[in-house]
Amino acid sequence: MKIRAPLRKLSTIVITMGLAATGLLMASGSANAVVHTLTLQYSCTFPLIGAQNVSVTVSADLPASIPVNTLTPPITINTTTNAGRNAASALRLVGARTIDGAATAGALLTSPGVNLNLSVPITIPRQNVNSPLVLNASGSAPAVQFPQPGTATINVGALALQNLHPRNANGGDTSLGTFNAPCTQVAGQNTQLATIQITA
Repeated sequence: MKIRAPLRKLSTIVITMGLAATGLLMASGSANAVVHTLTLQYSCTFPLIGAQNVSVTVSADLPASIPVNTLTPPITINTTTNAGRNAASALRLVGARTIDGAATAGALLTSPGVNLNLSVPITIPRQNVNSPLVLNASGSAPAVQFPQPGTATINVGALALQNLHPRNANGGDTSLGTFNAPCTQVAGQNTQLATIQITA
């Protein structure tokens, strides 16, 4: 009996310390992710109306730091593309009431020992053609790992709007069918979305 009481007390201390450590790990893990947002200007060419100024906001939930040779968690990228009132008017002129399609977002990932041009596919789900024309989309970037400690930098690059499919009120095709809208990034902007610290 004299031995069991200290053992019970010791086991209680160990369990309490274990729970505290688990809580710290969970807290540090959740605090390690940061949402980064960047808005950039592009010139995109649409049928009927030609080149239009387009504003694109990119957001991604990224770790603030990660050890070397450790895969990043899956990264979801959300974009909001504001194509303006002219694009909306042109689509409604041909009877479009909804639109869906895809896009490709380019990014440059650099860190010590890494220099990657990434191309992230993005899905544009079917949504209403409102004025201004705003397209909400999302996609997933592949997990990556870094071979050396230092700082990783992510810069947003090219954008391509692809297989845009305007549909009439019945869900059928309009006279535009499907089309692509090539985009050129306006020069002179800060394109850095985020940095990630790579720890040893």
